Amino acid sequence: MEISRIPDRIWKDIISGKTIYNFESLSVKILLSSLRLKLQKNPTEEANYVSELKMMFEKHQNLPTVQNDIKKITEKGGML
Repeated sequence: MEISRIPDRIWKDIISGKTIYNFESLSVKILLSSLRLKLQKNPTEEANYVSELKMMFEKHQNLPTVQNDIKKITEKGGML
């Protein structure tokens, strides 16, 4: 699954906390916590936060934990 094919609405829901996932990757968990804090302080930058999260997934997509996290997103998001 190409990460770029996951709609931005799904990434926005992840960052906002509207949709909760039990991610396995520690780097995803840390970045997500940071992005949620940034979103609270500056919601107008949401598109940048989405890009940052997507880039992290793309950069580390070969790691097994990130692959599992991508699978969770695509399954729950109804993309499979």
